[in-house]
Amino acid sequence: MKGAFNMKRTSIATEALLFLLLFAAGTSKAQNTHLSVVKDSVEYNTLYDYSTYITYLTTQTLMMDGDTTFDGMSYKKLYEKWSDFFNIDYELIGYVREIHDKVYYRPIDQTDDYLLYDFGLGVGDSTFMYYHQFEWGGVYVRVDSIVSKFVGDTIRDCYYVSSRDEDYQNWAFYNTWIEGIGALQGFLDPCLFQQGAGYSWPQLLCYKDHGEILYMNDQYNTCIIGSSNSVEENENPNLFFDNSRSMLRFTGHLDPCTSVSIFNLLGQRVYFNGNLCNDHLDLNDLKQGLYIAVLRDGMSVSCLKFIKN
Repeated sequence: MKGAFNMKRTSIATEALLFLLLFAAGTSKAQNTHLSVVKDSVEYNTLYDYSTYITYLTTQTLMMDGDTTFDGMSYKKLYEKWSDFFNIDYELIGYVREIHDKVYYRPIDQTDDYLLYDFGLGVGDSTFMYYHQFEWGGVYVRVDSIVSKFVGDTIRDCYYVSSRDEDYQNWAFYNTWIEGIGALQGFLDPCLFQQGAGYSWPQLLCYKDHGEILYMNDQYNTCIIGSSNSVEENENPNLFFDNSRSMLRFTGHLDPCTSVSIFNLLGQRVYFNGNLCNDHLDLNDLKQGLYIAVLRDGMSVSCLKFIKN
């Protein structure tokens, strides 16, 4: 994949050294000593692109910091913040733990652990993962190949994986897991298997360990991308979210053909109304999370990114 890794060019002598290192790494792998993913003060910057509807880009930053325990098991706390519109501090969204080369995630509002990664899989092995982003179904993930590469200054195993859902027989969706880091499509997206309309796969921009950049996507060469100027969210008088009442409110004259769509951050449309008759929408039934509302009024389009608490 072009731009996937910051690779070092090697001389013959370096290649010989690389061979020895790979041999040693292979020996250690047999002893189950993969580089740890779950640790304090690591950050993931992941780009989300919704530009099919409007020019809208935003960066999610995840950070692990601090410890907690559930049922006698130790977890790292996982925090999140976004680059656009809401200059908020980190918010606790869940917990992660790692044992026997497997990484698990527990969302803050749930009591179950979901398997994110299994670095103990070999080439050709597959496993079933109940995907934490959805309430229905799960995902089969298969390791197609494993290649050891320099990522930054460290040799890491890169797992090229494919996935499919329970009802789809073809292995048609691909991702790359990097040992000690996670997926190139974002830490919490190890096995994407469908692509919503108006939604591009997320892309890991940077991975930092104690502030040091160990991975950077050289297609972008930056850790934060946003396009808050492209969506006049704060200046648009026609659309705002009343969090105290969980209502999406509209002001001004609305054309009879006005429609509103609400999308989650997977690009899935969770609500649609093609003929607005009221000056508000009751969103009490909408789950907590981050959403994008798109209001179409004649030829104009207004967008609002909002958090439902």
